[in-house]
Amino acid sequence: MRILVVGHTYVARANWAKWLALLRLDREVQILAVAPERWREPGYGAEQRSPAEVRDRFEFRPLPVYARGGRYLFAPGPIIAQLRAYQPDIVHVEEEPWSLPFLEVAAARRWLWPHAALSVFSWWNTRAWTTPLRFPGSLCYRIGLGAAQLIVAGNHDARELHRAEGFHGPIDVIPQLGVDLEQYAPGPPDEALIRRHGLEGVFVIGYLGRLHDRKGVADLLDAVARLDRATAWKLLIVGSGPEAEALEERARSLGIANRVVFVPWVPRDRTADYLRLMRVLVLPSLETQWEQFGQVLAEAMACGVPVLGSRSGAIPWVIGSDAQLFPIGDVPALAGLLERMICERGFAETCREAGLRRVSERFSVEAVAAAMSQSFHRLAGGGTRRDHADGGGIA
Repeated sequence: MRILVVGHTYVARANWAKWLALLRLDREVQILAVAPERWREPGYGAEQRSPAEVRDRFEFRPLPVYARGGRYLFAPGPIIAQLRAYQPDIVHVEEEPWSLPFLEVAAARRWLWPHAALSVFSWWNTRAWTTPLRFPGSLCYRIGLGAAQLIVAGNHDARELHRAEGFHGPIDVIPQLGVDLEQYAPGPPDEALIRRHGLEGVFVIGYLGRLHDRKGVADLLDAVARLDRATAWKLLIVGSGPEAEALEERARSLGIANRVVFVPWVPRDRTADYLRLMRVLVLPSLETQWEQFGQVLAEAMACGVPVLGSRSGAIPWVIGSDAQLFPIGDVPALAGLLERMICERGFAETCREAGLRRVSERFSVEAVAAAMSQSFHRLAGGGTRRDHADGGGIA
């Protein structure tokens, strides 16, 4: 089975792990992955590039694109050449069903290789982001839904939304990437990092991600300001974004600046080192964010770090425990959970063990690869039954 994978996510080599795991699991599969030759996530992170590479049954090809912000189109010649030469059995596009690259690839596939099955990955999980429902986005969305034979949804809300909007084909719920359990694993904290950031002998509460007002980091600052000042704790905030200066000022105004450590954005291959510094990680996203997954939660859980999260979007599904959740924007509830995490070792250990099990069973690259393999085989075999539509993927 020959699979053509398309998506800007795969310009980062670290994100190939899912496909390499699928190849180890399924000897019948070959994969060609194509992505923009360069990519910068809008407003966050450095430009990424990966050169062409060929491995056993896996090939990566960067292609030229016309790009502006987070939108892009492949230069027509190269993407058409890849479809014509590779002759895939399945074309799998990891861009939203209304996106220009999905529509471009869908049109090229229909023209050049109509026998290939077409699937699309989608994170879209709330009507609060109405772009796909406004013209011309609504027209693109309807065309995309009509072209797709399978939607792989990154969370349960995305599945329900696409179903409500009229997609009648299979929808499988599978996270996009999974967690590499070799990179993200329990281990001792890096002593050099502890000394560098002044974290010796304290309970480290952590946040890792974008510093944007939708992420609720200001609420986290308000919550830690309520904690007992006699307790040895510090808040470690790792990330960059437009709210960085405002958050530093908020820490000063709350009188906790000496207990808050800000670390700018770190490369992906260093995030596990920072997660292992933490005794608890918090993802306090607000309703305006409506988290689509919360990859950092799964990565922290894999490192043996207990997690707390708001009830935004997919966070409750990822964490899997009501005891570790708080209502969106509820600062006193978050403060209470932090006090419990600091004071009750049994609670922290229970959360830690449950998180390790949950990631291994549901969110590891191996678990995601196995689910994708099942979906692809059903798609290649013509599976379109409604029980597949509502029951496939990772529960």
